[in-house]
Amino acid sequence: MSGYEKLTVVTSAAWLARDLDAAGVVPVTRDIGLDAPVLDGATALWCPGVYATRMVATGLEHPFASFGPDWPFFFPHRFLRRTVIADRLSDVRWLAAASLPGPVFGKLAEHKAPSAPARVYPSIDAFASRLREVFGDAAEDLQVLVSAPIVFRAEYRCFIAHGQVTAASFYLLRTRTGGEITWDAFETAEQAPPVESAVRFAQQVVDALEDGHRATGAPECGQPDGWVLDVGLDENGAWSVVEPNASWSSNPYHADPAGVVRSILASQDPAGRPDWRWRPDPVLAARVRPFPTSTRSTS
Repeated sequence: MSGYEKLTVVTSAAWLARDLDAAGVVPVTRDIGLDAPVLDGATALWCPGVYATRMVATGLEHPFASFGPDWPFFFPHRFLRRTVIADRLSDVRWLAAASLPGPVFGKLAEHKAPSAPARVYPSIDAFASRLREVFGDAAEDLQVLVSAPIVFRAEYRCFIAHGQVTAASFYLLRTRTGGEITWDAFETAEQAPPVESAVRFAQQVVDALEDGHRATGAPECGQPDGWVLDVGLDENGAWSVVEPNASWSSNPYHADPAGVVRSILASQDPAGRPDWRWRPDPVLAARVRPFPTSTRSTS
């Protein structure tokens, strides 16, 4: 157990804090995120990545966990089912030149930038050009991810705590005519597409990550204590890993709130595994504003 006694949700969406509080795991309060958080050792956080990055820029330390930008190295290829390359843009460009000669799916490794969205680009050079337009010469040092494009008919989010899938939700369906149906088209989890098959696949991935590290005799765990695994189902009925995400900043959609909270708490256990400690991309961290000095909190 994490030892946290409460959870603060940094969001303008009142429903998120309300739903997580109703789970009854720990008391949940909402903050709109104008100031630095109070790090009292008893309060866990759910917050956007940019808020966490501002915390780091302000000098505030909090034990957020994440797979990090090089997550593809940890996942067996049988679960990815495509070439996935993660590194600094300057290195990815030449790595992808040989293995991904055509269109590529490209994104920032762990951050979101509306001006450089995660999508399919005509080539690795087109993706790199877009990043240079937005970030200038600093783009070469950005942590990015590129992969062979794959079309998922349906995508699901699975929350994980201490090696077990604790909650899951459908979040995207692509129709045969090219349309998209998102999670908010359904009022409740019962109305949304079922998640059982996604949960079974996600648990297989989680178990394989743990088994792989046990087999090597490595002392570190094969995964963070708390995280999110997005999985997708293709047109042939095959499951693949879409990507891991941080449960402390991931939309729960229609996932069971109690399982979501358990994953969030596990993702920032003060006694957790330092090898999975989240750090922001230095290029992006240099571009955010610290919180005002007068509101800076101490642990």
